[in-house]
Amino acid sequence: MTALIEFREARLFIGGKWVEAGPPMEVLNKYSGDVIGSVPIAREEDLDAAIHAAEDAAPAMMEMPAYRRAELLNRTANLIEKHHEDISQTIAAEAGKALKFARAETDRGISTFTTASRGMVSP
Repeated sequence: MTALIEFREARLFIGGKWVEAGPPMEVLNKYSGDVIGSVPIAREEDLDAAIHAAEDAAPAMMEMPAYRRAELLNRTANLIEKHHEDISQTIAAEAGKALKFARAETDRGISTFTTASRGMVSP
């Protein structure tokens, strides 16, 4: 089976830049046990860096106009929708669930970001 999840390098995106991560972990199909890809592993120092980056970014996010935050959330929903089938196939393979349920889960993700974006600009 061709890997559904592929990374060129095992790196994490923290604080606006790509950083080295721990060794990659294989992702297995829950039913067959086949390797369907690999993902980078975050080490304790990576988690600490991500937490500090989020704390550092919080003031800028609070000052960002609501319409801009809404645009970011809406863009996220649009990207999930654009890659709907790939995301659904990956969820189905990794979680071992029926594809129709994986598609519904992907739809819920789109709905969550869309709803959140509307909440940013609604009174």
